[in-house]
Amino acid sequence: MSNIRAGTISGVNGTDPVTLTKQSAAKAWVYGSTTAGLLGSFNLSSGTDHGTGDYTYSLTSSMADLYYSQPVSAVTGNFDRTARRNSARHGAAVVAVETGNARLNIATDQNHNASVHGDLA
Repeated sequence: MSNIRAGTISGVNGTDPVTLTKQSAAKAWVYGSTTAGLLGSFNLSSGTDHGTGDYTYSLTSSMADLYYSQPVSAVTGNFDRTARRNSARHGAAVVAVETGNARLNIATDQNHNASVHGDLA
């Protein structure tokens, strides 16, 4: 068994970031707070809280178009909490998430996770 340990991974020239060309690699991910804070993220520059349960995150490197996969989940101990892609706000440069309470059919603020899979621009 081999171990790989590195402090920095860069492109072939030693300074540029590694490009994500493999289809299996997530192109972005977020662990977002109830105020769209980036608790953990990759390829995102900032979050915006548009109101109860309505969040967007700006991609540092945009997707090729808005047809990408975006699995989303709510981070909660309650079974009736939901999270999904917000189709009214998403775009090639934006990850959009909405959270709510499925039993009451209302928007609620929830910590959430989302990842983005597809082709970068």
